[in-house]
Amino acid sequence: MPNSQYSQNDGETTTYPVARYRFTATTTRTISLRRSRSGQFSNLGSGGIFATVLISSFFVTRIACTLSVILLYGRHAYFVEGLHVADWKHSMLSNGDSLPWYGTLMIAPAVVPFCLAAVFAAEFLAKRLRSYLVQRPAWIGSIVRFSGGAALIALSFWFFSGPYSLHPIHPIPLSALVAGIVLVWRAIAGPFTRTNV
Repeated sequence: MPNSQYSQNDGETTTYPVARYRFTATTTRTISLRRSRSGQFSNLGSGGIFATVLISSFFVTRIACTLSVILLYGRHAYFVEGLHVADWKHSMLSNGDSLPWYGTLMIAPAVVPFCLAAVFAAEFLAKRLRSYLVQRPAWIGSIVRFSGGAALIALSFWFFSGPYSLHPIHPIPLSALVAGIVLVWRAIAGPFTRTNV
């Protein structure tokens, strides 16, 4: 008889059902071991790394532009006069002047290390959050994923319609939108899967 065990005692047969799926602590350790061997950024994954780099580059670039203006023109020019980099790709300031070439060089090298720091920070948080959620009921993980996905979707709409009004096919808002949709889908489909880790 499939999916069952039986024994015979004095001519009588007793049937004991066998669970079709069994998820034990050994399975949890096996999954965790596979993830630890899959790479240093196994919690983010390639898609998460790509989205983190794109989204963080938006904010990192503006931080680098702000620091360059403060260092070159002083705090009064930025905080009082409102001087800022209007177009960093063409090194244009808000007053119509061009940013010096060394000012542009101050922006570009700062973007790469800050983006790398953002990826490491996101991986660290994802690892801590996963270790916390694996010990909690599945519905808590679904709420966390849904909240994160909703925040990313809201961020993508802010990119589209905010003060910067990025192009509809710009990779930064699109990456936030796709990542948000994926998290929301996982939050909805998570309780219906056999394992939610």
